[in-house]
Amino acid sequence: MYGHLKPGGWYEQVEMAVRIPSDDDTVGPDHVLTKWGDTFEAAGEKLGKTFKIWEQSAAGVKKAGFQNVKEEKFKMPVGPWARDPKLKEIGRWNQLHCEEGIEGWAVALLTRVMGWTLEEVNVLLPRCELR
Repeated sequence: MYGHLKPGGWYEQVEMAVRIPSDDDTVGPDHVLTKWGDTFEAAGEKLGKTFKIWEQSAAGVKKAGFQNVKEEKFKMPVGPWARDPKLKEIGRWNQLHCEEGIEGWAVALLTRVMGWTLEEVNVLLPRCELR
């Protein structure tokens, strides 16, 4: 990107984590969503890639030569549980995003990269319900 922008140009980048944490510790170390994050991060490493890019983006952009890099982190609730009306709406949309994408993400990575059977993936998916 750096080579394609004129001086003074800018771009925006959005990255999301594969982990779904909680503010109130309802997603603890033994929770299925914690195991989901562990498994997907391991799959990325096995591919020689990373699913932790959201943690590394700002440093990488600076290393590429960009100046005045501004990193903003936002809460992305999953579901309409938030009290704040804006976060509640974001949570509804993010829940839909996760529910519609979860099967494709899981089947591709877990069967092709991690060697799971489709039956094993189909056992995991209902446990990852986000409601």
